[in-house]
Amino acid sequence: MIHRLRYGIVAKPAATPVEIDVKHAYQWIFYAARSATKVVEELFDLSVPDSEVAHLSLYIGAAVERKKEALPPVGFGPSSCAGAGSAPHKCLKFV
Repeated sequence: MIHRLRYGIVAKPAATPVEIDVKHAYQWIFYAARSATKVVEELFDLSVPDSEVAHLSLYIGAAVERKKEALPPVGFGPSSCAGAGSAPHKCLKFV
């Protein structure tokens, strides 16, 4: 994004349909991406258009969805240990 902005390789300033959809369907993600780009604007002295913010918010939205679909943690619990030489503290198996 920074490279595109520095060298003027950005989308048209007019709002694209994807940008409009992202702004309305994922409002909170769009505003989170907008606040993240404020840091970029200050550090690199650039102006980040809404089309770039919408593009960044798609990445943030995908990361949020991946976190929602994460597998539940595997539990450990005591179980019987059979066999000679098994120590009591090593008797934990997958439940």
